[in-house]
Amino acid sequence: MLMTPLIQAHLTTRQLGREITYYPHTGSTNDDLWELLEDEEAVTGQLLVTDNQRAGKGRQGRSWEGAAGLAIAASVLLEPAWPADRLGLIPLAAGVATAGALTEFGVDCGLKWPNDVLTHAGPAGGRKIAGILAESRSGRVVVGIGINVNQQAGDLPHGLAVEATSARLITGQALQRERLLAALLNRLEPLLEGEPQAVVEHWLPLCIHRDQPVRFSGADGEIEGIFNGLDEAGRALLKTPSGMVAVASGDLEMKIS
Repeated sequence: MLMTPLIQAHLTTRQLGREITYYPHTGSTNDDLWELLEDEEAVTGQLLVTDNQRAGKGRQGRSWEGAAGLAIAASVLLEPAWPADRLGLIPLAAGVATAGALTEFGVDCGLKWPNDVLTHAGPAGGRKIAGILAESRSGRVVVGIGINVNQQAGDLPHGLAVEATSARLITGQALQRERLLAALLNRLEPLLEGEPQAVVEHWLPLCIHRDQPVRFSGADGEIEGIFNGLDEAGRALLKTPSGMVAVASGDLEMKIS
């Protein structure tokens, strides 16, 4: 069971995580936090966590399930002061904070645009360890964060063992989820209180496919090119034979031939 006082004991934040709602099990922490906001029971910076998320949201309508008692499944309510056209940087900031917190605990990580955290080192290099999903409504943003923390090989969803990993599989040790989550929030708040451009500057060195050939698949079809970084709004910049293209959404495939 996640101990919310232990999360707060390790916080250095001003707002993030100062109010915490804990559910032993739920469908989606993002949905739950939106419901609390609609009922006027949530404040800016509020964290909602669960030990067992059964219908978590991923990008493009996918689902994400956290192994009961072994993962982090959490959402945080933000009210950023950034312009509306910079809100696409929010999930990138969350990725930077997540990768930084995991690295602090011995897991060498990198980022895949726009919201995946992948491992670098060891036999599980290149496997997904965490994901981010941000949803915005009327100037407020709920950021959902899922991290594989203490799963062992048999705890990973069937069919994903070759694509996913956990902090425990990388380090060989069980990690205290409360401390990891606090470290993440401690890193996220300064990013959100700074200038939007700083997120781009922090994200780019962590990108695992910078200057590499990639393919984007989305509603408008496929586009291939060299990943050339981010624009000021967090869109992917793709160098193609016909020029530079800014991609706002889509699935990214690396290492294409």
